[in-house]
Amino acid sequence: MEPTRPLTNTIDTMLLEERRYAPDPEFARQANAQPEIYERDWEEFWDTEGRNRVTWFEPFSKLYEWEPPYAKWYLGGKLNVCFNCVDRHVEVGNGDRVAYFWEGEPQDERREITFADLQREVVRFANALKRLGVGKGTPVAIYMGMVPELPIAMLACARLGAPHTVVFGGFSSEALSDRMKDMECELLITQDEGWRAGKQVPLKQNADEAVAQAPTVKRVVVLRRTGDDVPFDTSRDAWWHQLVEGESDDPEFCPCEPMDAEDLILYTAPTAIRSHMKWGPEHAQKHDLSSLRLLGSVGEPINPEAWVWYREHIGGDRTPIVDTWWQTETGMILITPLPGVTTTKPGSATKPFPGVDAAVFSESGEEVGPGGGGYLVLKRPWPAMLRGIYKDEQRFRDTYWSKYDDVYFAGDGARIDEDGDFWLLGRVDDVMNVSGHRISTIEVESALVDHKQVAEAAVCGRKDERTGQAIVAYVTLKGGEEGSIEMLEELRNHVAKKIGPIAKPANIVFTPELPKTRSGKIMRRLLRDVAEKRTLGDTTTLADPTIVERTSPLVQLVPAQAAVARLIALATRGTALPVRAMRAKSRVDTLFESWSITHAQ
Repeated sequence: MEPTRPLTNTIDTMLLEERRYAPDPEFARQANAQPEIYERDWEEFWDTEGRNRVTWFEPFSKLYEWEPPYAKWYLGGKLNVCFNCVDRHVEVGNGDRVAYFWEGEPQDERREITFADLQREVVRFANALKRLGVGKGTPVAIYMGMVPELPIAMLACARLGAPHTVVFGGFSSEALSDRMKDMECELLITQDEGWRAGKQVPLKQNADEAVAQAPTVKRVVVLRRTGDDVPFDTSRDAWWHQLVEGESDDPEFCPCEPMDAEDLILYTAPTAIRSHMKWGPEHAQKHDLSSLRLLGSVGEPINPEAWVWYREHIGGDRTPIVDTWWQTETGMILITPLPGVTTTKPGSATKPFPGVDAAVFSESGEEVGPGGGGYLVLKRPWPAMLRGIYKDEQRFRDTYWSKYDDVYFAGDGARIDEDGDFWLLGRVDDVMNVSGHRISTIEVESALVDHKQVAEAAVCGRKDERTGQAIVAYVTLKGGEEGSIEMLEELRNHVAKKIGPIAKPANIVFTPELPKTRSGKIMRRLLRDVAEKRTLGDTTTLADPTIVERTSPLVQLVPAQAAVARLIALATRGTALPVRAMRAKSRVDTLFESWSITHAQ
């Protein structure tokens, strides 16, 4: 039995990535940012950029006030988000430039919307909202799919000075209702139905259920998207297209409301790349990608192999990748390479944005030196930061500001390398304690995806009497290949080679798909529930709820010395056959005493 060691204060980091990509000289020459940007004083940076890059109706008189955990920025200034996003581009003659390229469902549905088009649509809808009583201070909820009318609605609210909450169209009616009640919304903007992966999403039905529980909502605006019949209350509901009919699109008749700088704050994931890795590069090769100048990655840490695949097969091995770290709460990108300036590293978000002071702390609040892992923190304020949680000041303090004095705790693990570059290690809640080693899920996942046959991997910990926690890995192979005893052994050894024996998964589940949200993020929380054989938590945001149902019977929690050698999901009908314990009769018998084989057929 391997003895456990006392818990350390930081996260053990063992994965080494040595590939480097220097900026292309031609790209660097025309880049907006140059290396000296990192040498600027942080207060001077935010002051100068704030004055030069934002159009103010009245200039600000003071840069900021900082009374932890509360900050105010650009005090005395008057501006409007809609004017900065739309009107000023039209005023300087850029109205014919495309603001949005939109591709929807069905597959051939596309729209190009210029800044002039956008201004006209925003003004017409803002005038329609005014006719419904919406003005400065009127709380509005927006519950829509990914259609151009979503940003049009947001910009129209911003134009009028109406605070608004944008609720993801994949959320349940209960989640929508809770948010509308918290904000005491008076109007809801939604649509009849949405499209998601070829299926219709009943947005209006969900909205009706939510409004029934939100007594402050008096009017509902409905965008016609699919055209199917939906319940419609003529005393409360109004069709978008009928509302805007006859409304003026002249911005002079609906000017942007001057807002105080503190009045209103508005705020391709790696999973898509890994899906392409699973399908193969031939799908991307069907398209002309030569016009691509820059690639981005957001949402969660990207595995080095996915990063390299992205650059080679999408970017033609020439296009720089901007792998960023930020949160909804931060309001802006905080750690990112600057294309044309930064030497990039697969899997690293590189350096803090100019003016941002990020660090990695130990459990006790000491800065962790190069090579060590710990907790990502932000040591000073920035303009886009979260100002609080509506009607819940204590939760705001407890969540973000209670772990360390006057320091923002992001809830993510990270390490800093010898060059000062940041490597994100995932949520600290996902860190696994294996025999006293605190191992991040992202490092084990990256080691698995480093194998040439692996398209995607997700890792979580489960309770283990011997080691505290054992590592459970869910693996999708490229090309729809099935798992095997030999592949399981190969992957365990591959992880041991890349990281060390301590990180070898005790269980590997081969599955055709991983549970993801509709926005593409892997739901590791549900995988932990599956591994621990717990009742599943909230599944309303799952893109395909049947995936977890098909995966649950596949996890057989047996002792590590008799670890699962093959757990395969064929996932065609989602019905699991009984688990058969089999005695090994091959060379695998030297590795495991027994194993379980599960097929879903």
